[in-house]
Amino acid sequence: DAFSAKASASCVDFNYTFAVKGDIPLSGNGTGTVKGGSFHVSGNGIDIWCDGRNRWTVDKDAREVIVESVDGAEDSYAVNPALFITDLSASFKEVAAGSDVFRGKTYHCVKLAPKVSGSITGLKLFFSGNDLKAAVVTLKDGMVTEFELSGVTFSDTKKAFTFDVKALDSTW
Repeated sequence: DAFSAKASASCVDFNYTFAVKGDIPLSGNGTGTVKGGSFHVSGNGIDIWCDGRNRWTVDKDAREVIVESVDGAEDSYAVNPALFITDLSASFKEVAAGSDVFRGKTYHCVKLAPKVSGSITGLKLFFSGNDLKAAVVTLKDGMVTEFELSGVTFSDTKKAFTFDVKALDSTW
């Protein structure tokens, strides 16, 4: 609750690594900024911008931009991961809390379950004090994704969370 309250009133910048566990493992890293329901995440050659209503997924190597609406999404956390940082209590309930190990380190772990059925079936958040250090997301199909955060800072910085597609040339 303390982390969510601080995050919902601030612009949160962070570095992340992720690892998808499954038949075809995938991993990567990047940076992110979250403010309310808006975010910008950059990593593995992809930039994702979201102003809370629209999302722009930018692949500079492929010179492609996918523009999507995020309004009325069936599973809002799947299309707007900023909500994991700023609005968890709206869609998740705490089912357990205590010590747990993530990548060899012991943290305070809060296990959450969705209030409404969707693609996410479980969420574990790992804290050191009030600092979020990692998260493990389990999906309905059994896929598990681990996230580790570092360099988390909170500020009152004003940032734009839109992508200007009009600035792109005709090769896009």
